[in-house]
Amino acid sequence: MNYDNLILCSTEPYPEIVDAKPNAMIVNILKDLASGRVGEYTAITQYTYQHIVSADQSKDISKVLEEISITEMRHLELLSKAIMTFGGKPIFQDGRGNYFTSAYANYSARLIDMLRANIRGETRAIYEYERAIERVDNASLKSLLRRIIADEQCHLKVFEEMERTIDFFGK
Repeated sequence: MNYDNLILCSTEPYPEIVDAKPNAMIVNILKDLASGRVGEYTAITQYTYQHIVSADQSKDISKVLEEISITEMRHLELLSKAIMTFGGKPIFQDGRGNYFTSAYANYSARLIDMLRANIRGETRAIYEYERAIERVDNASLKSLLRRIIADEQCHLKVFEEMERTIDFFGK
């Protein structure tokens, strides 16, 4: 199955953050989005693992996972820069000070299980970004978070389409 026609992320530019002042609450929210249990670092770890172990099962799915992982790396970079803009250090820990652990990632090796875990993860990530938008007061940061959500929504649609295809063929 070829997945070349799937849209992997939005084409809109990522907004710049302006009018930022040091804000510990915003830093903690951003750290959760970057390095928390369902944060970008977890997605990168999970999708990179899946890219590697899925190659023998489906080169096309493996390639999509690699490309989505690269988009998630861009999100991590954007969030890390935002953390610095609001006065924090982009240490890979959540807003409560817990360091990132690769144990957050799902290590399923079957394609259908991978895709279902990714659907759950993207759904939760979108929810967390929406929650963050409600909690921050910087308009440009809200715009950035909405832009990242657009990518996550694309990822969710891709994983749902791939799941339907895999489930249809019984893999």
